[in-house]
Amino acid sequence: MKNKSFPAILRNSNFLRLWITQIFSQTSAYLLNFILIIRIYTATHSTTALSIFLMFYMAPSIIIGFFSGALIDYWNKRKILIWTNLAQAMVVLLYLVADDSIIWLYPIVFLYSLCDEFFTPAQQSMLPKVVKNTQLPTANALFMLTSQGAVLLGAVIGGSLIRYLPTQAPFLIVSGLLFVAARLVSKVPNDMKSNLHRRKQTDPTRFVGQLMKDVAEGYRFIAGNPRVFYPFVFYAAAQVLAGVSVALFPSLAEEIFRISTQDAGLAIFLPGGLGALLGSFYLNAKIVNWGRKKLISVGWLIMGTAFGLLGLVLPGLNAPLGWGVLLMIPTGLGGVLVLMTSLVMLQENTPSRLRGRVFATLSALLVFCTYLPLFFLAAITDLVGLSTTILMMGFGAFVIGLVSFRIDRKYVLSNGHRS
Repeated sequence: MKNKSFPAILRNSNFLRLWITQIFSQTSAYLLNFILIIRIYTATHSTTALSIFLMFYMAPSIIIGFFSGALIDYWNKRKILIWTNLAQAMVVLLYLVADDSIIWLYPIVFLYSLCDEFFTPAQQSMLPKVVKNTQLPTANALFMLTSQGAVLLGAVIGGSLIRYLPTQAPFLIVSGLLFVAARLVSKVPNDMKSNLHRRKQTDPTRFVGQLMKDVAEGYRFIAGNPRVFYPFVFYAAAQVLAGVSVALFPSLAEEIFRISTQDAGLAIFLPGGLGALLGSFYLNAKIVNWGRKKLISVGWLIMGTAFGLLGLVLPGLNAPLGWGVLLMIPTGLGGVLVLMTSLVMLQENTPSRLRGRVFATLSALLVFCTYLPLFFLAAITDLVGLSTTILMMGFGAFVIGLVSFRIDRKYVLSNGHRS
């Protein structure tokens, strides 16, 4: 078990570089998104405006996400990480000239997200190259921990920056963090030899034909491998639920928690992050003994119960804040059990030459599946009410958990690990 311990993996300098890069990049992204969501909601008080913002953020996945993975598998992933961080650092500076115009925020966030279509799959693909397979649960625990910490830090710091600093200051801070991230990742070794015979292809027609064949190969691998397909679907479904939750959090803060949106970081994201932290350590300790299938199923049931109570019980309480904070803890815990366990399974069961395609397709699919709910989110919330919408989310998560228990256990038997 020594090679799975936190001290052992922290002695891996290449992992540390990749991890610290992730910390800076994720913190920048969530800080930026929190500030922009608050700015848009404060200016419009419209769930529709927030949905449009999130749809612009997701649009690049719809446009290029389903074939960008093949390009990632062609290229040097370290260079992808460097150039996408540099590009995002420059894009963030465009917010300085947008001033208070809400309309300009949409195309700028589109460009920022376009870079993420290459950064995130490349980073996820590179992780198994810098750590051993037996260390993947620990490595993903640290990545998920810092990802959840970045959500919390972005929300808490974002609220303070809005209150106490000039309007332009947060964008300068985010741009600076991204420049530092690009510098850090430049020290990570090359992940693999590039496919030079494809990169040197000068005939555009033959190149596009080969690209389409490689894209199709990735889809066939996902659909034909149950050990990849099921965690792929579970991960996407959990991320869809998270995306819808982000669009609802300003309304959740004001209507159910009965607090200001600027305090949502402490009341919603802080306990959710604490739950994710607990889930990360719990998974790292139990993944061998409990197995992947059980952890995913339990995670869905915990999330479903927590969302159900948020929508059903909390609105009727005279002082909902305290109970709401407590309910956010199991929400974060259940979410991290589903997300991190599914991610470990994808990394364990996907060969390195296909990882770019698998993770890029995953990103595109989850955005595509979130797109329609966000498009209709305002109408659904106005029609049935916020509490009923959250209750429906909880019911859906609980049903997925029950279905997960029923799925044949053989799909989770990976690399000799307990299912």
